Amino acid sequence: MNSGHRRGGQAIRCEGDTHEVRAFSVFCPAVLCGIGAIPGTLSDRSIIIRLERAARGEVRKRFDSRRVAHLHDLCRMLTRWCADNRDRLSQCDPELPESCYNRLADCWLPLFAIAEVAGGAWPARCAQAFEALAGQADEPGTGEMML
Repeated sequence: MNSGHRRGGQAIRCEGDTHEVRAFSVFCPAVLCGIGAIPGTLSDRSIIIRLERAARGEVRKRFDSRRVAHLHDLCRMLTRWCADNRDRLSQCDPELPESCYNRLADCWLPLFAIAEVAGGAWPARCAQAFEALAGQADEPGTGEMML
């Protein structure tokens, strides 16, 4: 997980009966859920979204994982949009907020690039999401608090 947040990340493992050392590509977006804090090595490679229990009446329609057929069209449209915009996305170098640097920038750069290529209100919405969520990533860990 620590190497998979960036393109080119690898994990070294022994493979087969001969125990040949091999590097495996581990780049892949991942979603993790849990209760409590995650290790610092994952936290600074992540976009943390803190969930809160919905208030009574706040949820208009309950999600039913058995009835997701309507989401297949959305998935198909997103796949097509990515294919149509692959070159623009790979060449996009969006301007990041000043407070977005190092690993935080590694995490957010693809989202800002998608927003810029999508245009319209998306760049502003991405910037708002960054401002709302990035402060959560800067909470001190136990080691920092002890210092």
